[in-house]
Amino acid sequence: LQEEIEFQGVTYRADGILESKYKTSTFSLGYRYSFVNTGRTEAGFTAGLSTYAFDIALDGEIAVTQPGVRQASESGSAAEDILAPLPTVGMFINYGVTKKFIVRLHAAFLNLDIDNYSGRVVDSGFSLEYYFIRNFGIGFGASRTDIEAANTGDDPWKVNYDQGGLTFYITGVF
Repeated sequence: LQEEIEFQGVTYRADGILESKYKTSTFSLGYRYSFVNTGRTEAGFTAGLSTYAFDIALDGEIAVTQPGVRQASESGSAAEDILAPLPTVGMFINYGVTKKFIVRLHAAFLNLDIDNYSGRVVDSGFSLEYYFIRNFGIGFGASRTDIEAANTGDDPWKVNYDQGGLTFYITGVF
């Protein structure tokens, strides 16, 4: 480590070794309403709930401070599980270049403050889909999710999460 890190009341030493574990899961449920559907172009609004589960754990050398004793170190660990449900609203547009080739754009967002909780989410993406048979296709695209969520209540926490990248997927339409 280059500098000390404090997590869950534990201070990890600047000159120590730190092992971290991070896992995130996303669960989304949404509704789409098309206000335009020409058969070639579809556009509309979305509303939904996205729930993000973050599991974070650190293990390493921690600083031990006792009165009258030089700072020592020992092995220590801390972990936190955070569940952040965030409602979203958004928009989408799909354009059929041909019957088998579709371009998709979407963006969902929300900024919300309720009691001790605050959250902001921006989720956007672009993809190209090719249907090799009537109901099944493959897709390739890019997406980005940017989240800030915080609880300032009795058990405070704050999450800043920003992830982007390329996606490849199989899709089915029925």
